[in-house]
Amino acid sequence: MILALLMSCATLDSFVFNAVPCSTVGPETCTEPDSVWDRFCTECPDAYAWDADYDWHETTLEEGERIRAIDPLTVTQIAIETEDGEGTLDAYFIPSHGMNPTTASTTIVYNHGNKGNLEHYLPRLRMLHEAGYPLFTWDFRGYGKSKPETTPDPDQFEADALTVYEEALGWAIDPARVVVYGFSLGAIPGIGMALDNDPCALLLEAPFTSLEVTAEGATGVGLGEQMLSEAQYDNMERIKGWKGPLFTFIGNQDRTYRSEDIRALARASGGPSELWIVKGAGHGLSEGGVPEVGLTPYLQRIEGFLGQHDCLTP
Repeated sequence: MILALLMSCATLDSFVFNAVPCSTVGPETCTEPDSVWDRFCTECPDAYAWDADYDWHETTLEEGERIRAIDPLTVTQIAIETEDGEGTLDAYFIPSHGMNPTTASTTIVYNHGNKGNLEHYLPRLRMLHEAGYPLFTWDFRGYGKSKPETTPDPDQFEADALTVYEEALGWAIDPARVVVYGFSLGAIPGIGMALDNDPCALLLEAPFTSLEVTAEGATGVGLGEQMLSEAQYDNMERIKGWKGPLFTFIGNQDRTYRSEDIRALARASGGPSELWIVKGAGHGLSEGGVPEVGLTPYLQRIEGFLGQHDCLTP
């Protein structure tokens, strides 16, 4: 069935998106999904629940650990006009809690995955906030409260990412210590941000590889990238242009991307690269991804990598 779908389409650039605009959120999206991690409850006029309580995966926290709430009064919502004038992108700056001087000046620009919208990733932002990083994050057009409600074509996606990064620089505590983070689909805008700018480092969690590699993993059949798209989403090729520090990590039980493909992507980078394959981790919150199988090693590995590359305050 998947193969038939792939063969029937001249381009599958829209195949990567799974957006939930806030206008479609209601009682059904908030109560019907079996997993609490799959629910969307924030309607357009409402603010996100930055300080919500979560029933964390049992593997996430060690005894005595906690993940502090984000104080909603400290969060700044930012409307970023798209370059083409078609709408505004919904973005947020979350300051550091200031309790960890080492990370308090290192701003992470967080690009989320293809599932739903920013609401789904609030727990992930909470984890990075716990470590003390200032955070800048956004919803892609078509997602959450961003406009228009149509998902972007490749040129729009690239332009939106660069516009967001420019805005993020204005909020960064230290522009020399900006780190780009891309999870899954977020690797597309994340790599675009890195290639067009000079962030201190690039972090890729279970990154999107390419439509060709993804289709081959799902179907077992190799279809050329040019057959599936215009190659603007080919991260296996694009990563070759990144010469800065790259930290890539994925679970060995990830059912979305194959670890051997992620290994190849990490090796293709043109700069210093580190790969971490995490035992027992799946893909994302619902499956128990890398942070969900152990918050402490996740944050320690990130901090260790950034420290090696002068992205933290000594």
